[in-house]
Parts: sequence; C-alpha cells; structure tokens
Amino acid sequence: MDREDSDLAGVIPRNRYWALNRYVHIVDDSTVITDRTQPGYDPLYKVRNMINLANTRFAEIYKPQQHLSVDESMVKFDGRHMSKQYMPKKPIKWGFKFWMLAEASSGYCLRVEMYEGKLRGAARNAIVKSHGLGYDVVDTLTKEYQQKNHIVYYDRFFSSVKLAEDLLSKATYTNSTVMLNRQGLPAAMKRLKLKKGAACRQKQKGQLLLTVFIDKRQVSHLSTGIAPGLVQNSLKPIVNEDYNAHMGGVDLADQHKSYYSVGRKARRWWKYIMWYIFTLSIKNAHLVRQASNITGLSAADRSKHLKQTHKQFRRDLVELLIDGYEGRHRVVGTGFKRVIPACAVMSTAAAITHICELAAEQRVCFYCARKGDKAPKGGSIRTKGWCSQCEKHLCPVGCFSRYHLELCTPAP
Repeated sequence: MDREDSDLAGVIPRNRYWALNRYVHIVDDSTVITDRTQPGYDPLYKVRNMINLANTRFAEIYKPQQHLSVDESMVKFDGRHMSKQYMPKKPIKWGFKFWMLAEASSGYCLRVEMYEGKLRGAARNAIVKSHGLGYDVVDTLTKEYQQKNHIVYYDRFFSSVKLAEDLLSKATYTNSTVMLNRQGLPAAMKRLKLKKGAACRQKQKGQLLLTVFIDKRQVSHLSTGIAPGLVQNSLKPIVNEDYNAHMGGVDLADQHKSYYSVGRKARRWWKYIMWYIFTLSIKNAHLVRQASNITGLSAADRSKHLKQTHKQFRRDLVELLIDGYEGRHRVVGTGFKRVIPACAVMSTAAAITHICELAAEQRVCFYCARKGDKAPKGGSIRTKGWCSQCEKHLCPVGCFSRYHLELCTPAP
C-alpha cells in the first residue's frame, strides 16, 4: 500500500497487531464436532463456514457472462496437514489445492472448493468412483449455473464424454481438451497420430464434437455447442481459438491474487485459507464495483469510477476500514481507542492545564516523529520532556505547545 510506515505504525502498533492475530478466530468450537473419533467430524471445520459463506455471497452479488472456466488454484503452505498437495508443474508447488469456477473475461471467482482427497461424503465418493474426480468437481462447481446456456471451459484432467453429455442435457455447453483414451471416444480417433502439416480431423455425434489437430504437438478437443471448421485464413480449428480465448479465468484470478497478497506467516494452517478467501473477496468486490451502474454521477466521476485500479480500490478500502482510528492515541488509564475529530479532543481551557514534566529517561519526541524531523546526525530526536496527561514525550521548546495547539484547532 502507499501509506507510509509511520502512518501504519500509528494506526496499529506491531505488538497490538500480533495480539489481535494471536486471538483471531472464525468459528466457535463449541458449535462443531472437534473430536476426530466422533461421527460427523469435519477436518475443515475451522474454515468450512467461511468458505460456504464466501461461495454464497460470490454467487448472490454478481451475474456472470456466458463463458466460465474451471481449474485448480493453489494456496502456499509449508506446514503439515492431511490435505496438503504437491503440484510440481505449478508456480506454487506445495500447499492446499482449491477447485475454482471463475468468469473467463474478468477472473471473478464464482465458487471455490478445497480438495480433501477421500474425505467427501458417501454420495460424492460414489460419483467419483463411477465417473471420476473431474466429473464430480465440474458438476459440483457449475450446479448453480446449469440450465442457463453457459459455456464451461476446463482442461483434460476434468474432461470426459459422460461429463459433456450430462452438462449438455442440463443446457450447459462445454469446451475442453481431452485425452484420446477416454471412454466413449471413437476407436479410430484413439489410435490417431497426426504428423506435422496433417489436416485437422473432426468427428461429430449430435452436438458432441471431437477435434484433433497438430499445433506444436497433437491437440485434442471435446466440445458441445461449438461449430466445426477452421478459423478463417488459418489452419487452426474454431474450437481451439475459442478455448484459448476463454480458458484463463482461474489463471486471471490467481494473477490478481498475487499482486497484493493479504496475510502473514502463521502456525495455524487455517489462517492461510482465511487470508486466501479475504484476498478473493477483495478482488471480487473491485470487479463488482467496476460492473455496477451507479446513477447520478457526472461524466468525469463516471469515468473515474470505471478507471479505478485494483490498487486504488484497495487503498480506498484501507482508508474506510481505518476510519480515523489511531492505535497509539490513549487516554490515561484506558487502552486503545478510536480517534475522535480534533476539535473535540481537547478544549483550549483544558490544554493550558497540561504541564511539561521531566521524565526519567529519554524517548523519541512524538511530534518530531510524526512530522518526520531528524536529529543532525540523522537519528530520531529524543527528549525527556513528558506530558503525563497525554502520555506523550514532547520536546519542551516548540513541540509541546504546537502539539497541544493542534489538538485544540478545529479540523478543516
């Protein structure tokens, strides 16, 4: 963020942050089963409610365009957990794996589901056993968007003839790469080995289209609702161009997530997932704001609204969350409190009763530090001047009077 370090330190000191971070919690353990030996125990009970709430809100506040993509997203984690995965070909090789459904054009995250291995319920385990993990993932993520003529894009890990046919029966079209050894594909196409320069091969059964062509290597597509044929003035099929244009929704969401990561290292595994959901929520909120049609704005304000960057949105969000709070402003005998407007902090009659006292030890002058003033040798300016009523070290000459004068000056 663009806020200076001194400003952030004034909002929340380090020790205060670590104290809050230590006690942050997102589930009441008394309301869930925490004993692993008990029936109904959920290994993800720490974050299950948060993930479910996020998925509900993501779907409620945004209506996606026609093209959706399904892929995996990784959350870096170096500790121990039964759901930790190793993905050697991913930028993040160790961590938690999430299945994600995202809008292809914007990267808006519509739904996420953490991969748990064989920890699903009996019904979903039966689907995985009969149709495969990819079938279960895509069908579960897209359930809320079926019967709406969406086109779903996914890679060959998820792809199967059964999945494409079942989604087609639910008015949902697909475009995916596919391994030619999948059950249900023509035997002749399974043995196909095209050489460089060979013509594209396509087989169609109803609306189900199988395409095999040579790019740098042999590429196979299984699609529904996509027209057969080649792109004009090109040797590539239409289905491949369509796939390349709309498959990157989840990658785009991961790209946005990597720009301004939220959170810090922690000992608790569930905090990494909590920060992941927070990061997705912030970017989704930015995309919703950009897509919102706000009435009553001038042409200049509307242009500013549409051009607001991800970074600027986060800065505005930080300012709204801080809302004038200053962690270091204290009243004698109390803890931290929210800063109130300067004109109400102190009256002139009260300010003149404050007396500069001599402290036992030197400390950094609060007023000099806030203004950025430095000692001749470049260090912080230190003083024994002390206001016991404000609990601030202040230089006796200049800083003490100016600090109290500003507390009595009405805010502009």
